[in-house]
Amino acid sequence: MKKLISCVGEFISARSRSTPSEAAASARLPVVLLLAMAGAGLAALLAGCESASQSFDMALAASATAPAVSDSSSYGYSTNLLQQGDVVSIMFRYSTNFNTIQKISLDGTLNLQGAGEVKAVNKTVLQLQDELTRSYQSLAKDDPITVTVVTPVSAVYVTGTVNRPGKIVLEHPMTVLEAIMEAGGSIPLEANLSDVLVLRVVDNKQKVYHINVRRILDGKDSTVFYLQPFDIVRVPEKIFNY
Repeated sequence: MKKLISCVGEFISARSRSTPSEAAASARLPVVLLLAMAGAGLAALLAGCESASQSFDMALAASATAPAVSDSSSYGYSTNLLQQGDVVSIMFRYSTNFNTIQKISLDGTLNLQGAGEVKAVNKTVLQLQDELTRSYQSLAKDDPITVTVVTPVSAVYVTGTVNRPGKIVLEHPMTVLEAIMEAGGSIPLEANLSDVLVLRVVDNKQKVYHINVRRILDGKDSTVFYLQPFDIVRVPEKIFNY
């Protein structure tokens, strides 16, 4: 500590013999030294005031140029299946002449330059990306291909005693409870959360699932029920017996 005080005193004494502009700069010296000590550590400061000041300048420059951390996309690329009407982007790093943005047609295919018709429906984005990498191997060898969903068409529909009934875009795997929350939550005192209905078309037949959301909210049921594209979630009203 005595060495640190001595170092600061010598530095200030030297600046007292400087020009007025240099003297003004020296008034900020204690703050600079303290920040330098925090960035470089006490050991660096004791090794020499000049070394600590240089460390502070380097730390300040590094913080000013550090890249910001970006959020990853919420779309479930490894789980969600592509559907007719989804708009997808296919980008090559080097062979940019193959780049395209297309909507998946009603027959579930994309018409791609160099590859022709490629089935995309009922595949995940990662599966389609791997398939295209193989298909373009002879035309764009080892050229990284990136497939992204520009506009997803997949959605679920929530109706009944919720605050905002309607369509909810399915950008990530979604549970029944999450869909109800996206619809503004259930209407208090009116919604029957003990028997929420999920209507789903399976093999061209309507299938109904009964989900006890109340037990999930109360922590009594850990079962996870994920919705599928175009499911309809109906929150029924309570039946009051007078």
